[in-house]
Amino acid sequence: MSSTKIIKKMCLGSAQWGSKYGISNVKGKTEFFEISKILDYAYSVGISHIDTAALYGSSELNLGKYRNLDKFKVITKTIKITRPIIKKKDVENLFAEFEDSLKKLNLRSVYGLLIHNTNDFFAEDSRYLLDALNKLKLESKIKKIGISIYKPKNLDLICDLMKPDIVQLPLNVLDQRFVESGSLYFLKKKKIKIHARSIFLQGLLFYDVFKVPNYFRKWKVIFEKWKKECNQQGFSPMEAALSYVINIKEIDNFIIGFENSGQLLNCISYLKTKNKKKFLAENLKCNDTNLLNPANWKL
Repeated sequence: MSSTKIIKKMCLGSAQWGSKYGISNVKGKTEFFEISKILDYAYSVGISHIDTAALYGSSELNLGKYRNLDKFKVITKTIKITRPIIKKKDVENLFAEFEDSLKKLNLRSVYGLLIHNTNDFFAEDSRYLLDALNKLKLESKIKKIGISIYKPKNLDLICDLMKPDIVQLPLNVLDQRFVESGSLYFLKKKKIKIHARSIFLQGLLFYDVFKVPNYFRKWKVIFEKWKKECNQQGFSPMEAALSYVINIKEIDNFIIGFENSGQLLNCISYLKTKNKKKFLAENLKCNDTNLLNPANWKL
């Protein structure tokens, strides 16, 4: 695949544009002037997707200040209902929050809307939630509906009941669960777009082995193995993490959050490199969700 096509698969993650997101983030949320620089450059090289959410602090508000946001395919997410039973009032709140998101984004419609909390999908009377998404789609306020998931379990049930256009899932050199389970092949067969997130594991993959926060010390052997593989195969951690993901043919888009335009430039420079080697990560796979899922981190 050409470098141009790979670059166009990139989706800009915006969590750190509205909050202090990411374990490696030491500067807090990104200032608007830097966000604007990132968006300008991204558009110039053919990047068209942006991933955001109402829960990302002031991310939607900052995006709404950008003069050319309508040139991008913006994907946002539903509020988290987190109830055992979905009620009509919850759906009314969802509609209100979605309209608020459009107002913040300064858009009349968005490209996609994803269910943010998988548990909401499995709550009683979740049909109200699905009806709400389909209603917004019929009203042309969204083009695509989907769901953000954390594990392969019940993926077949989700796809049967919801028929998503997009499934967003975690995938990186350590977290190969969706590859191993055959889930990527399953989704492609159903012609569902796959958006991979956490490809840098919130920047944890860039940490010095001896400087990872105390919580991660129990996985020191895994981090040592990861750095050893990078060195032996001739990759920097960023290059290795990117190489692994871009060589998985089923992935339609991969999400990366940037704190500044320099980080984006570094990624693009690597993606433009000719004759890129493929990073081999077979012996790095891990199934411990206490490491793989940031929601489980106890920091």
